[in-house]
Parts: sequence; structure tokens; C-alpha cells
Amino acid sequence: MNSLSYDVRAPIRLFVLFALSIAAATACGSSTSSADGSPEDSAAGVGYRARAVLGGIDRILVTKADSTRDVCVVIKLVNVDVLGVLQISTPANWGVEAAQHAKGAARCDEPRTVAGVDAASGSGSITWTPSGNGTIPTTLSIAANLEFSGGVDAEELNATDVSVTQ
Repeated sequence: MNSLSYDVRAPIRLFVLFALSIAAATACGSSTSSADGSPEDSAAGVGYRARAVLGGIDRILVTKADSTRDVCVVIKLVNVDVLGVLQISTPANWGVEAAQHAKGAARCDEPRTVAGVDAASGSGSITWTPSGNGTIPTTLSIAANLEFSGGVDAEELNATDVSVTQ
């Protein structure tokens, strides 16, 4: 197998694993909860949620729904060290897999369906205190900036104590 064919198929395999893990989590049902009322995240019509998607590779989907602007932003964390264009620091053994910006705040209710504009760059941090039940935290905090191409406005995400549900 030449290195080009391996490089082409590896992202596809990762995408298939991601899609299967989301489908399994959705079939089991899950709920979300919003962040506390800190000033950065209490803007009218803005809510944050985080959902753990357990599978072969665990993920956490962090969403920002802005109903005033009718926008959904999703950051996908993966339980694998990932190096990419999004320079958002995460706890050990976690990385940012991707981030998207899409029209339709209601789309954040089902983050697996968000297929918008990919983030071109990002900075900031996502933090949490490890929970006693393994790698998935019970709450997380986010302070990040995302830049998008194609005329999409930059997004600032600021929230503390966002409950992580499974």
C-alpha cells in the first residue's frame, strides 16, 4: 500500500468511526443542559450544551446556539491527541477534531447533523476537572475564538460549568 492511498483513507476511516459512535449514542438517547449564568454566556438567546458520545473513540460535542442570530457553532472534541489548525488547548489525551458554524440555532439540538462552514483557525482553551468515572467530565468550561472562511463571522465562545451529558 503506498503512502498516498493510506493518507486518503485514514480520514475516511476516522469519519466512519465518528458517524457510527454518534449513531450509537443517538439510539440510546441523550440529553443536554446549559451553562451557568456567567456574564460571558448569558447574552440574550445564547446557550451552551455539551454531550458525550461514547464509542471506540470517545467524543464530546460542545455547542453554542444563538437564537437571536439563528446560528449554531459546534466544537468536536476527541479522546485522542489531535494536532490541527485549531489551536485550542484541551485536557491531556484530548484534542479538537473540528468546529463548524451553521445557520439554524435549532440545529444545535442535534449536533451530529450540523454540517456548516469548517473553522479555518481557532485559539483558546477548554478545561475541566477529571471526574471519578473515567475520561468524561461532568462539567467543562470554554474560552475560545474561532475564525471561519467564506464571509462567516468569527465566533467567541465563553462559558463556565457547562454540564456534560451522555
